[in-house]
Amino acid sequence: MLVLFPALAICALVAAWGRNSAAPRLGTVLTWSGIAWAGVLMLTFHGAVISHVLCQGSWLYGLDQCRGISDETGNFSVAAAFLSFAAGLTYAVVLAVGGGIVEYRTRRLRSKG
Repeated sequence: MLVLFPALAICALVAAWGRNSAAPRLGTVLTWSGIAWAGVLMLTFHGAVISHVLCQGSWLYGLDQCRGISDETGNFSVAAAFLSFAAGLTYAVVLAVGGGIVEYRTRRLRSKG
């Protein structure tokens, strides 16, 4: 939960930036990226939490003795959650830098003429 709420806050900021962007296409990309990333994070995090409830062990050392799912499925859901957070944060940095450049250029061109 400690990681999920700041990540969702970043998603909300990206979506809000998309609504107020000077470049219409960038705004659409930002809005839908914020919504999609929030959805993926919620799904993978909830899958990891459900695996943690159904299994013994820890997220760091692995899950075992799972009830209702296989041990491999439990460990996969935890790995998918970690990888989605890492990929999402990398994508957010790329999107912020690229979007910032496009936003800067768009506002600069509009102010010149």
